[in-house]
Amino acid sequence: MEERMNELTKDPTRVSDALVAALIQATYEDDMAYYRKEGLEEGIADTMTLLLKTKFGELSQETISLISSCSLPELNHLTIHFYEIQCEEDIRLFLKMETQ
Repeated sequence: MEERMNELTKDPTRVSDALVAALIQATYEDDMAYYRKEGLEEGIADTMTLLLKTKFGELSQETISLISSCSLPELNHLTIHFYEIQCEEDIRLFLKMETQ
């Protein structure tokens, strides 16, 4: 894709091609930012799940799904309160606190 964009922008007189190239670049950058954020959330959720499994043993599938669907602020909230979590139900309680 970058090769095509470079090819299109070599000749600045090709305005429509340059506009298309700019649109492609903007879309590409937006997509990459989205996937970086998604990857970050997924990585934090996986780490939190692993830490909680280490602390409590196996977790219910419901709890694993709940953690996997958390937003970045929710995951940060769980991380901050990790040592206060004493059972799986506490995970739900701390997430409810975050959304209020």
